[in-house]
Amino acid sequence: FTAEHIMKCAENSLRNLGLETIDVLQTHVWLDSWSGEGDWLDAVVKLKEQGKIRAFGISINDHEADNAIKALESGVIDTVQFIYNIFDQTPEEKLLPACIKHNVGTIIRVPLDEGGLTGNVGPDTTFPEGDFRNGYFRDDRKQEVYDRVKAIA
Repeated sequence: FTAEHIMKCAENSLRNLGLETIDVLQTHVWLDSWSGEGDWLDAVVKLKEQGKIRAFGISINDHEADNAIKALESGVIDTVQFIYNIFDQTPEEKLLPACIKHNVGTIIRVPLDEGGLTGNVGPDTTFPEGDFRNGYFRDDRKQEVYDRVKAIA
């Protein structure tokens, strides 16, 4: 994410939303290797100083809970979005302690495991063609989720 890209996206969002300030501007698919690269940080600081955004957040890639630790240390990250549910609690190891240490808010992704924790996904469940859950619940995943939910219940 270059500063130019972040600034342009923020301006477009402000215009499209008809707002003067965005509460949380969030990037997606963050890679922590970007933390020390490029000029993204300058854009975030500038947008905050200009009052165009109140907070800046990042969304990390699937099941990569530690892929935000360096970014949190920058001091400009206000929120981080990540996968966390009863099946995937790896963020408890490093990410959540880092959020507490750096006073960073959390936004939880897939708290119901893409619907698996609703109790409505079983071995014979089918999804419409083109539905991403066909890939997510591939192979034995539907049976695994069904068995785990049944055990919890």
